[in-house]
Amino acid sequence: MTLNFERTRDYLYNFQFQDVFIEELGWEQPSNTKQNYLNIDAQIYYYQRIAEAAQVAIFEVTSETGEIPEGKIRQAIHQEIEQRVAENLLIFLDADKTRSLWYWVKRDDNKGFIRDHLYVKGQPGDLFLSKLGSLVIDIIEFETESISVVEI
Repeated sequence: MTLNFERTRDYLYNFQFQDVFIEELGWEQPSNTKQNYLNIDAQIYYYQRIAEAAQVAIFEVTSETGEIPEGKIRQAIHQEIEQRVAENLLIFLDADKTRSLWYWVKRDDNKGFIRDHLYVKGQPGDLFLSKLGSLVIDIIEFETESISVVEI
């Protein structure tokens, strides 16, 4: 399976991130789509699973204020969600759906390294598309159960 850059670019532009993962990257529909919330530093943050594969979940995260939280709060949100789903990627969205911040922790020798990528509506996103291309999962990998958390 190869990434259709034009269609993926359209999905990104329209902030249809679930379609990016399921339609273009070959991930599965989430097993649980219930919106949950966290209360961190007297602010409410909502998170909802939009895709999953091999015990890795993708979540969209929004805030009561409509803003993308600062780094310390993002880390606290990640730690809370990590207790429920150890491997995840969080996509923080602003209320207008013009800015998103993709947040994950890369693990190496029992150490975690925070990685993030800001995607703003209207940016060309070619570099970002090449990063997303590495997340393509071929249906054959699911059928043979050859895909692992490590690979994702």
